[in-house]
Amino acid sequence: MSVIYILGNIASGKTQAARYMQQLGACLINLDERAKLLYEQNAEVRACVRAAFGDDICIEDRLNIQLLAKRAFQSAEHIERLGACVYPQLLEDVYQEITAYRAKATASQHLVVEISAPRGFEQAFAWADDIIAITAPYKIRRTRAIARGMHPDDVDARAQLQPTDAEIEAMATHVISNTADLPALFAQLDAYLAPRCHAER
Repeated sequence: MSVIYILGNIASGKTQAARYMQQLGACLINLDERAKLLYEQNAEVRACVRAAFGDDICIEDRLNIQLLAKRAFQSAEHIERLGACVYPQLLEDVYQEITAYRAKATASQHLVVEISAPRGFEQAFAWADDIIAITAPYKIRRTRAIARGMHPDDVDARAQLQPTDAEIEAMATHVISNTADLPALFAQLDAYLAPRCHAER
């Protein structure tokens, strides 16, 4: 079995890539979704976020995710502050899950981890067998993000705080350019998976 991380900046296509691999039988961990679960279920994480971003970020022990995102994406410092609250527990949870999956998975099974914010998560890269970067020029990604409902100013603000494409590619063992349509993206994923599936049979 293989543990595969999928990285990508906003609207790169990483989520579509991760979901496609899930449809092919992979187990999927979405770090954004796991972080949201921590906000809901872990009182220490909520307390840390509340101290970092203000008491009004919580309403009856529930985080206002939209307000948190607005404040977190104001600056790189704020993103680091949020990561300091969430990543220690998130790293522990992911490590435990990867360890458990390696112990029980068959040779042909894959565990895919979708990572939207790789900065701060680098120490977990050693747990992966492969790291795939899904990339596309910013002009294309911006158009995609706006088409799915994001305000242009929000897209630009988030993009400025994310790693550059070169930095994302430097983190990866494999790079997939997603400049066309979904069938083209999926074809590249099929080509990536084909020799691995054959070798593991």
